[in-house]
Amino acid sequence: MGAPRILLVAPWGSPRHWQPVTYRLGQLTVKARTTLIPLLLSAARGRARALVIVADTLCADADNRGDIGSKWEQAEQAAREVAQKWLREFFEEYSLEGGRPLGEDRGPELLSSVKVAVCPGLGQYKVGGTTITFRGSLTLYYLCVLLSVLEEALEEAERQGGEMEIWLDLTHGVNYMPSVSLLAVLRARSVLEKLVGPTRLRLFNSDPPRGESKPVVVNEMELETYPTPLPRPDERVGNQKLCEVAAELLEKPQKLLRDDLREKARGALERARQAFEGMGRGVFEGLWYAASYALPLLALTYARKLPEGRAERSALELVRGLRDALFSALRSLNAEPDGGALTYPTGRAIVEEQVRILEVALEAYATCLGVARAAAAYPPDEEGGYALETIERFTSEVLSRYAPFAENFIGREVRELAATTWLTRPCNWTLYGELRKAVEKLKEPDEKTLTKLKERILVRYQGGSKPNYDDRNFRAHLGLVYSDVEVKLRAHA
Repeated sequence: MGAPRILLVAPWGSPRHWQPVTYRLGQLTVKARTTLIPLLLSAARGRARALVIVADTLCADADNRGDIGSKWEQAEQAAREVAQKWLREFFEEYSLEGGRPLGEDRGPELLSSVKVAVCPGLGQYKVGGTTITFRGSLTLYYLCVLLSVLEEALEEAERQGGEMEIWLDLTHGVNYMPSVSLLAVLRARSVLEKLVGPTRLRLFNSDPPRGESKPVVVNEMELETYPTPLPRPDERVGNQKLCEVAAELLEKPQKLLRDDLREKARGALERARQAFEGMGRGVFEGLWYAASYALPLLALTYARKLPEGRAERSALELVRGLRDALFSALRSLNAEPDGGALTYPTGRAIVEEQVRILEVALEAYATCLGVARAAAAYPPDEEGGYALETIERFTSEVLSRYAPFAENFIGREVRELAATTWLTRPCNWTLYGELRKAVEKLKEPDEKTLTKLKERILVRYQGGSKPNYDDRNFRAHLGLVYSDVEVKLRAHA
């Protein structure tokens, strides 16, 4: 197995007063003004990239403050240029233990792997003789970090395969930045695990500096995380089911933005909508329901409805479209004059109550794509049915990732269905609902016979285009209600 892909995420405040410090990370000792450098040097053993996240408030540190104009886009660009200026300085001057300068040798190489994302922040700052208020929101900062991290991670996953790790460095974040960034990265990790597989999260923070000569340890902090279950699609949101609300938001992503900003982001929103359209609302709802309730036959059936190759790029296209739309809307905002002061009203860009639905929708969307992609390894037979053995493997190897209880149900279900079909074998083709009375008077086959039956019994879903979901029905664990499940015992070879 090759080295993992590493995405290093670092929320920053203002680097203006950061001094050279001797950082120690494992066996590595580096003199630098930021922990980003020792972490990136350590991560370079793998395939590493870094995403530095700064707030728009950093524009207050711009050398030429006249560049900060009346549009938020100008504040964003000024903040990015400040961050890039400091990054260039930091990577030019660092050195390893013993005073051997390496910045001049590896600085450009390492710097080329660093990207800067500017997110709307909060606070009031003096810029020249003008007071500027940045009126963002914690929800907006969270959403911008979430989409930025997901976009970078999905691009990396597309570029090259292998395991993925996210390293989150909280050393230089201030105020709300560390805690909100951690929440956003946890959600991003959960989405990535459902889409691309296990994603390790490592958390770093340095000890406080104690003078230039005393080494400062960069600590890896313990972080206990638990798998995030896929929310149930029947969770109520107002008077609608969560599945319907999430599908509507992905189908009409303009609802994330305030009415007066939707036109500004039309092109990007259209790209996001088209990414979801590639799956289709019916497939999205069916796969979400199947994954959440561990319905293997339904999941396999709906996975075949997704156009070939659609699962490969859809998530990246959707995230990129949503992020582009959000930033298009933000960049169109004008500062509001207030006497001699200015206010950037960035917090008004989004409809905050839609953000919770969006993050759930992203997780569900990733799950649907992940299930559909995995289902390709479990093809039906020439008649369009699935052997019980195939259903059992698909449940154990795929669906159990999304619904941990899946195998507990499928074991009993497969055994009972195999036994029922064995005992009524003269019927050949039959609907399961017609067999209930017959099976009550008969015994099950032995284990050896049962194992053979799992390979020979085919089950398929024959319901309409819009399934009649019923999680209370025990047979639903193979797909749907009795009348929609067809069973066939293939003849002996």
